[in-house]
Amino acid sequence: MDQNTFAVFGTLFGTLATALATFALWRVTRVLAVETKRMADAAMQPQVVATIVPNPWSTIHLDITVENTGNATAFDIEVGFDPPLSNGEAREGKSLPLQRISVLKPGQLT
Repeated sequence: MDQNTFAVFGTLFGTLATALATFALWRVTRVLAVETKRMADAAMQPQVVATIVPNPWSTIHLDITVENTGNATAFDIEVGFDPPLSNGEAREGKSLPLQRISVLKPGQLT
């Protein structure tokens, strides 16, 4: 083989390597773009969290707090617990508070 044949095979190998690297980079960039869009969509959703915390003034009572920790306003919220909470004797027959909330803006706590 002469020197010209080595140059042709070297150029061919370099072209194939560049094409494979370009394809791999395209795939990685596409996956990154899809995941970035998914994360952006998830970040623009309301995230409503309901917790039960001890009451600071009474050791026998608990408070239910509902907070929107997301970046968007939450509408028509229904709060439920599994297993369901039961009312105390004083509230017998009445519904639990904060089961339905119409609007919570981002960062709002009730």
